[in-house]
Amino acid sequence: ISFLAASVALAGTCIASYIDIKTKEISNTLTFFMIFSGIIFCLWRILVEDNWIFIPPLLVSCIFVWLIWKAGYWGGGDAKLLMGIFVLVPSFPSLPFFIPSFFIMIAFLSILHFFLFGFIEAIKKGMK
Repeated sequence: ISFLAASVALAGTCIASYIDIKTKEISNTLTFFMIFSGIIFCLWRILVEDNWIFIPPLLVSCIFVWLIWKAGYWGGGDAKLLMGIFVLVPSFPSLPFFIPSFFIMIAFLSILHFFLFGFIEAIKKGMK
């Protein structure tokens, strides 16, 4: 189930990057799909696997992302996308505490997004 959730997160991130590059906006349909499917996977982890330890750090992370959005540092689509990824891939319990993994995940996603964006922009400008 974790592999399926990670696959949805990866596919959603790739689609969001493509849409963001084309339209400068991330679709609500995509981000809400990721969030709601992530909630289903979280319910599976809680009810079937009896794993609920990831919930407190996940909530703190989502609140932190929401605060960054409210402060105006990120767009709403970016914040919803990151929340969707967090809900789909709650990697926090595997590490001693969640703060480093939160920032590692933000750094990884930012690098992935900006690499894709920069690569496509470079191709458009004819750079090698």
